[in-house]
Amino acid sequence: FEKYLNASTEDTLKDSFNSNSYFYSILKDSNAILNNISLIEALITEFPKRVENKGEFFDFVRLGEIPDFLHEAFINGLFWRDKSCFNNSTLNLFVSIFERNIYTDTLLDVLTALATKLNHPYNAQWLHEFLEKFSMNERDTFWSEFLRKQDKTGSVYRILSWIEKDPPVSEIDAKLYLLILMWMLTSTNNVLRDRATKGIYLLGKRFPSLLFSLTIQSLSINDPYVPERMLAASYGVTMALHNKLDNPNFCGKELPAFAKNLYNAMFDEDAMYSTTHILMRDYAQHIIEI
Repeated sequence: FEKYLNASTEDTLKDSFNSNSYFYSILKDSNAILNNISLIEALITEFPKRVENKGEFFDFVRLGEIPDFLHEAFINGLFWRDKSCFNNSTLNLFVSIFERNIYTDTLLDVLTALATKLNHPYNAQWLHEFLEKFSMNERDTFWSEFLRKQDKTGSVYRILSWIEKDPPVSEIDAKLYLLILMWMLTSTNNVLRDRATKGIYLLGKRFPSLLFSLTIQSLSINDPYVPERMLAASYGVTMALHNKLDNPNFCGKELPAFAKNLYNAMFDEDAMYSTTHILMRDYAQHIIEI
């Protein structure tokens, strides 16, 4: 970059990628790209930082249609980028990858890893808002399928294994972990879903108000697996903490507030989330009774 990139103005930046440039020479055809793929991956990752986040490498190279293996190179570098080096072009590339259904699982694995990063533009809060927009059928075709195909080497199981060690986490970090664990509950893999529920319970024991708030939010999610298991974890936390003498705030404030919100959301005459789902009703009823 120091030798071949001139980012002083938009014109000089564009000129750095003309047909006589070094960058053009390593991207001019498939053979050139494959011979330099590791270098190109590093360039794609570093480029936004070098141009003060004015765009992505692909905004300036003259490729026509981006080859699939360059999309993979882009994805591979996302985890290592500084959090300030994501822009509108980054999002457009995400959309392009999803629409073309290429390397979708690889991208979702990286987004799952990024979900735990505090103050990152693509952390669990972004992923939550992204996944929430889809119908259950639409989301299942890519997200739940991604979860189904995971093995122990992927981000999903690495997060689960770490949470199961019950490590010390701050409340703000716990929210990110709870959000990503909550979306693991859409999985059709019972073992994965059980482990995610256990992880939610472990975090919820430390931060019950946070879990209770997310449980109320989960009632609006259009996949019944999610609120069912969030209520199950909340019931488990309620059972674990309601007799703890060293936490009077739980029974005096946190649990009554949650029980009232549950009743209003699920059992009141005008309840927005009234349901005939027997497990959801049982978990909620037992929490309220306690």
